[in-house]
Amino acid sequence: MHVSNDEQDEFDTGLWAPLESQFVNEKDEVNPKLVSAFFRDFLMTSGDHIAPADTFESFESRYKGGVDLRQLTDQLTASAAQTTRPRKVSPIWRRGLRRTMRWFRPSQPHGLV
Repeated sequence: MHVSNDEQDEFDTGLWAPLESQFVNEKDEVNPKLVSAFFRDFLMTSGDHIAPADTFESFESRYKGGVDLRQLTDQLTASAAQTTRPRKVSPIWRRGLRRTMRWFRPSQPHGLV
């Protein structure tokens, strides 16, 4: 994936920043581990196994030329929006989830069996 020097600023602010904003931590910094894990998962949707250490090289080789960068970043951003977990979960929602998960414990009989 190559962006010319003239287009770099526009690409970074208009396309790449919205993608990276999905992976910020509590300090409002991009978490590189989350970004790398997302790209690896995205690459593996094609059915190929990608080792964690090979994520960057695999991405570069797959999208090295002839790629519509706007379309690719739109696809990545949409995929990230669907797969990222909420950063903060309200205590009320968390309590409800715990109650629900208790209902599904295999050690307890329930109406689904």
